[in-house]
Amino acid sequence: MKPAILKRTLRIFPVVSLREEFSIKKLGQYDVIEVIVDTVSLPRILDFMINNVEITKQHVYIFSIVNDGDFKLKILGNECISQDGKDKDWSLTFLIPVIYHVYNPDEKKDYKLDFLWPVKIIRRRNLITIGITILERNPSSFFDSKVVLIGRDTDEETILENINEEFKINKWQLDSVDITKGIKELWKNDIIDLPYVKFKKSRSITTEAMDEEYTLKEQYPDIYAEVMKHPIGRTICKFIKSKDYVTHFRTEPERGAITFSNYPEDTKRHRKVLDLILAHNK
Repeated sequence: MKPAILKRTLRIFPVVSLREEFSIKKLGQYDVIEVIVDTVSLPRILDFMINNVEITKQHVYIFSIVNDGDFKLKILGNECISQDGKDKDWSLTFLIPVIYHVYNPDEKKDYKLDFLWPVKIIRRRNLITIGITILERNPSSFFDSKVVLIGRDTDEETILENINEEFKINKWQLDSVDITKGIKELWKNDIIDLPYVKFKKSRSITTEAMDEEYTLKEQYPDIYAEVMKHPIGRTICKFIKSKDYVTHFRTEPERGAITFSNYPEDTKRHRKVLDLILAHNK
C-alpha cells in the first residue's frame, strides 16, 4: 500500500489518539503521521484503523431488522477486513478505497487523492447501525495552495444504497428507525437541550436557532412546549450535565440519522449515545 494513502487516511483520526497509540510525544499531526508511516509496520497501522473507527467523526444510521439470514456482505465489491462476534451480535469493519479528483488552478493541473474510507456495521439483536466516517471536505489541506474539488468516485449515499442492496439480495429487510421519541424523551428529562431544531406545523416548517451557547428549553420553555407537540426535523442536541457521552450531536430523527462532528474521548462514547437514545425510544 502506498505511504501517501496511509498518511491521508491517518489524518481522519485525532492526533491525540495517534500519539498515545504509537508512543509519540510533542509533535504536530503532520510529523506524527510521518513518524508512524516511516517506522510502524503496515499490519499494525491497519489494526489501529480497524480498532478505532469509532473515534473518528461519523455519520451513523440506525435500522431495524425485519428479516435476516446468513450471508457475506461486500460494499462496492470490497470485503470486510475485520469481523467480530457472531449470531445476533457482531460487527463488520471495512476500509473502502475512494479517490478525490481535484484541480490546482495555480499549476493548471489535475490530481487524484486516494483514501481508505472506514465503514463499520454493527448488529445488536434486532438493530443494525451503519457508521460512516466523515472524510476531509477541504482537499486544499493536502496542498500548499488552494485547489478545487471536482468530485470523488463514490459518496456516502452510494455506500448506503449499496449496503441496502446487498442486504436485499440476501433476503434481509432493513427499515430506518425513527428516533423522534428518544430525542424528545431525553429533552423532556433534561438530559439534553437543543440549540437548534426544525419542527413541522400543519402548514409550515419552523426553525428555532439559538445564539451562541444558549439552548431552547432553558431560555424559552413556552416555545419548547410548542415544539414538543409537533414532528421534529434536523436538530442539534447538547448534553446538559453528563460527561460520559459527547458534548453534542446532530440528528435527523425520522431517518434514524445521527452526526458526531467532533472527536469523542474514546471508542465507546458514540455507542453510549446511541444506546441512550434507543433506551428512551421505546
